[in-house]
Amino acid sequence: MHKHDHDHDHAQAGLYAEDGVIPAVYSETRRSSFAPATTGAALAGRLADVIDDVAAFIQERGGFIGHIKLHARDLAVDSEAALWLSSTGRNVSCRACGGWNEREVSEAEIGFTAIALAVEETELASFAHRFVFGDADAEAHS
Repeated sequence: MHKHDHDHDHAQAGLYAEDGVIPAVYSETRRSSFAPATTGAALAGRLADVIDDVAAFIQERGGFIGHIKLHARDLAVDSEAALWLSSTGRNVSCRACGGWNEREVSEAEIGFTAIALAVEETELASFAHRFVFGDADAEAHS
């Protein structure tokens, strides 16, 4: 076991409170339908744009991006196709498997999580929900 001899509290309670910066977290998973069906590659491009939009929203408000992640899974019975996207505010990294890019996707389960500092959690939730899931009723889901 590692021992160290110094005087400070290891609790995280005051970690952000001293500066008044509290992390905002928005996370939601939903089924989404696409009519007409779209290729996985095209959908990946659209979802990467959404991540860029959420990142820009956070940065325009003077916030700091902890992480933005998105997972999409094709819900077709015979499919194991999936997509993972993530960003810390610079580039969006993308990984696909199970033939995601070649598939015609008509319904997918989409999970989205954003963690940011110095942004109001309700604002982040409302904006991200509207841009990720395209709903006008974002307030009802935040």
